Amino acid sequence: MSSELFFKSAAELAALLEAKQVSAVELMQAVIARTRAVDGRVQAFTSCDEADALAQARAADARRTPGRRGDRSTASRSALRISSP
Repeated sequence: MSSELFFKSAAELAALLEAKQVSAVELMQAVIARTRAVDGRVQAFTSCDEADALAQARAADARRTPGRRGDRSTASRSALRISSP
C-alpha cells in the first residue's frame, strides 16, 4: 500500500489514519521513499531531516494510541522544508 499513499488526497490519508489502516510512521516512510525517488528531478526540498520526520510520526502515532501520551515537543517543527520558486 505504501507506494499508493502518495497519490491519495489529504482527506483520504486522514481517513486511513483515523481508521488505523495506516500509521503515521508508514505514511512518513512512503513520503520519504517518494521524496528520495523524485526530488533529484523535482528539487522541491531544500532539506529533509528523515530521522526527525520519523520521530514526529512515531510521536503522532503514540498520541493516537488510547491511554498513551506522546511527546509533543517536536510538533511545532517541520522536518521537511519546501523550497521557494
